[in-house]
Amino acid sequence: MKTVDERRQRPERTASDRRDSARVERGLRVRAEGAEVAAPVQGELGLGGASWRQTTPVSPRYEVTFQLPELTEDVVAQAEVIRTEPEATATRVRVRFVDLPLVVELALARFVEGAARLDESRREA
Repeated sequence: MKTVDERRQRPERTASDRRDSARVERGLRVRAEGAEVAAPVQGELGLGGASWRQTTPVSPRYEVTFQLPELTEDVVAQAEVIRTEPEATATRVRVRFVDLPLVVELALARFVEGAARLDESRREA
């Protein structure tokens, strides 16, 4: 398993390198590193991470909690910030999940891909 420092040594991907993966709007609870309370936010959930808008200072790491239909318990994922984007009244925070269990990764992939197929079929109808 690679350490955080080893993962950070990878070359930065540009926008053209990133694959176009589906995102699903979802209610999330995010807790910044060192914070005692998680804040509810409306965000986007993707195959390997999430994003949301916030008006408070950005932390380098978060705990992101969300629900997936096929899992009975909430998913509590550790995440590290990969990018921030200033917006008019907030900051868009984009995180990558770290060390998700395989069962969660698979459930997340099925959920996101299923939502993308449903969205695609609605557009075709």
